[in-house]
Amino acid sequence: MKTGRIIKSISGDYSVQTEDGVYITKARGLFRKKKTSPTVGDIVDFQVENETGGYIQHIHERENILLRPPVSNINKVIVVMSAVEPELSQQLLDRFLVVVHSYNISPVICVTKKRLGY
Repeated sequence: MKTGRIIKSISGDYSVQTEDGVYITKARGLFRKKKTSPTVGDIVDFQVENETGGYIQHIHERENILLRPPVSNINKVIVVMSAVEPELSQQLLDRFLVVVHSYNISPVICVTKKRLGY
């Protein structure tokens, strides 16, 4: 049994980063019964089936999970907003910050296009 972090998810294949490298894994049917599925960022235990693949057996407890995009165990979010074209929306920025704060995630605000038109 190995432990790693899911770094990519495509069509039911989960790329899990470990100390040894990256394994392409699939989730067992037991997750469907529990009505859950692994997401990018999850720490998982998986059974190695061959040199580069295996099956996820267990998802460790999550610190947090975002639904859009589906990611978990996030500790920092970069909010990128335009200063001009489109004009900076304080209301939209506030909404993003409220969501980030509600998940106990640290925000970093990046304002771009400040000198557009010069």
